[in-house]
Amino acid sequence: DGTLEGFKTDPKLAIPGADTMELLNELAADVKNSLVIISGRDKTTLGEWFGKMPITLIAEHGAFMKRANSNEWQMRIMGSSEWKKELLPVLHDFTRRCPLSFIEEKEHSIAWHYRKCDDELGFIRSRQLIDTIANINPQILAIDGRKVIEFKVEDFNKGEAALKMRSEAKYDFVLAIGDDRTDEKMFEALRDDCTIKVGPEFTNAKYRLANHLNVKAFLKQLGLPRTIAA
Repeated sequence: DGTLEGFKTDPKLAIPGADTMELLNELAADVKNSLVIISGRDKTTLGEWFGKMPITLIAEHGAFMKRANSNEWQMRIMGSSEWKKELLPVLHDFTRRCPLSFIEEKEHSIAWHYRKCDDELGFIRSRQLIDTIANINPQILAIDGRKVIEFKVEDFNKGEAALKMRSEAKYDFVLAIGDDRTDEKMFEALRDDCTIKVGPEFTNAKYRLANHLNVKAFLKQLGLPRTIAA
């Protein structure tokens, strides 16, 4: 949500619409294209949405990968999840102190969302939460996203995942589009390629589109057949 669909107060509502699915299918149908979706979403959700499409899926910021035309998910990290037990009581405490905030637990990370909250209170509590977790366990990494803080212990990110895909073939052209702060790692990693930020915030991307509607219009233009004059 934010890149291919509008940003929702409840992430479960950010379901890809029929027009998005049709667009992705059209782009993926061209054998010259390699489509990759790199997301903070869990692998179950991504699999339900895009699992039958010829698209490589990377879940939880790089923790899991499913290759295009494969049914198997590969776990890219081997760390233990015992650290979550230390964090959950703290996250529940902050959830009580910030009405409408909520926790999303994944296999290799935990996210604290404040997208439904009062903007000022949500931001203040998110800064306090980052500081609190850093004092409890400095080994835990905090990913500061779009009205969400995600915690993990291994430094896997969208940039590292993008570089892996970038290195696997000699591509004529690479395009990366994202709207979240977590996508900045991807823009930095692909600094020599075409990168597009969705939205008005500061970015390391080379170009910018205003919203997800502009993204879909842009991708539709890329997918149109070209007539080359003699």
